[in-house]
Amino acid sequence: MRALLIGKDGNIDEIDVDLKIMFNREREWDCVDLFRGQDPCGTGHDVWVDDWGLCDPHLVTARIGANPRVPLPGIVLGFDGERTVAATIDIETVRSLVSLNDHGASNASEIESRWDWVYEGLRTRPVD
Repeated sequence: MRALLIGKDGNIDEIDVDLKIMFNREREWDCVDLFRGQDPCGTGHDVWVDDWGLCDPHLVTARIGANPRVPLPGIVLGFDGERTVAATIDIETVRSLVSLNDHGASNASEIESRWDWVYEGLRTRPVD
């Protein structure tokens, strides 16, 4: 099924997705409506993201359309009512809707270091 992948670097590529593999329950997915009901293609398009993406120590988010903070990577698929269908939107339209958010870090190691305190708190400690 035709889909568009929005990578952590902001690049957008056309991919072929097998929904049975994508939704195999090994990953939790969530989606946002790309146009919030105003899709110029006549059909709807969602951006599917890892539901735990905001907890990623290498978090990268983007403003995508009217959605201000979408964790990347994201997969654009179409919808028809409750059914997920192939994306019909072109890459250039999606590209015009995506802008990476500034996280104040120039590389992944800086981003990761911001999360050190989280992992420190999760390490097990002996109970007295």
